[in-house]
Amino acid sequence: MLQEGGFEGGFGFNEDGGGGVNEQIKEAFEKANESAKKFKAQQSAVKDLRKEEQKKRDDDTKIANIIIGFLNDPSNSKYFILIARLVARNIPSEFILSFISLIHKKSEHIIAGIKTNKNNKALQIKTRNSFGNLPPAVKLTIDKWTSNVYKVGDKNFKKVYLSLINPDNTIEDSYFQLNTFILEDFLKKLELNCEYTEVRKFIELVFGTMLKRYKEKTHNQKKIQDKS
Repeated sequence: MLQEGGFEGGFGFNEDGGGGVNEQIKEAFEKANESAKKFKAQQSAVKDLRKEEQKKRDDDTKIANIIIGFLNDPSNSKYFILIARLVARNIPSEFILSFISLIHKKSEHIIAGIKTNKNNKALQIKTRNSFGNLPPAVKLTIDKWTSNVYKVGDKNFKKVYLSLINPDNTIEDSYFQLNTFILEDFLKKLELNCEYTEVRKFIELVFGTMLKRYKEKTHNQKKIQDKS
């Protein structure tokens, strides 16, 4: 029904000349701007994630090439099968690189630049518990090596642990054997001879303790996820 001055019910105009519509338009623009900001933030996050993924792929390729370069040295050919077994088990390339860093300068340089969790507890297993006749400087080098291996592995502790555990709940022997040979080579280059059994015993103690730590962290993580 027509009334003087406009349609009955109008279009939401107030007597002051349409302030209600202005408020509605203002709110609509504010919501649109807020949505645009959220979309922009999401797009930025996706872009950053893609950059990070690309960087990780580039880093993995770089590390793989360093490991291949190490194996191409005829003096290191004996490590090929053991490293190939670990690669086949999907062990993180950084973790494998940390093994050979004891006897390979280029690997040592890369491992030194890898960011690790500074809050990690130390292994608390020092070479003073083994190799009693080694010079103090050599013991410190071995301690630094095992510490770096632990810290690098801790970045992907769940993946490392699950990759190295066999169906019968035993630890993949290549993990121990490779590091035993690496430590043996390190000592031989310094003309420090140790019995294989002594070196293997030390490796099983230290590297076995690493895996126990990763196992505990994996199980604790699962408990937290189950509760949430």
